[in-house]
Amino acid sequence: MTTKEIIKNLDRNEFRELINSNEGLVIIKFTASWCGPCKKIAPFVEDQFSKTPKTVTCANIDVDENFDIFAYMKSKKMIKGVPTILAYKKDNKSFAPDFSISGSENDDLINFFRNCVSYTNTLN
Repeated sequence: MTTKEIIKNLDRNEFRELINSNEGLVIIKFTASWCGPCKKIAPFVEDQFSKTPKTVTCANIDVDENFDIFAYMKSKKMIKGVPTILAYKKDNKSFAPDFSISGSENDDLINFFRNCVSYTNTLN
């Protein structure tokens, strides 16, 4: 079994290209190396990313290394802080996500990924 490739770097233009070429679902986690809640949810999110089908593109974006996209998304009120996870369905061409979660609450994370799985099941 091959390991799923996770996008690590993304700028505004690459984000737009990713959304425009989306054939299923795009999930983007915004994180930081210094963020305690980000570290807390990392194993769970990595596990969920590894289970996604081929129609799902996953990104794990460090906001300090990818400040362009973080600042832009923050200016558009899509992100308040980290950790934040955004999901975009295939027909969504905007910066506004279809599903989102901020923080590290277990139940919220489970529900977020449950919504993502339910959506990807409709693609088959």
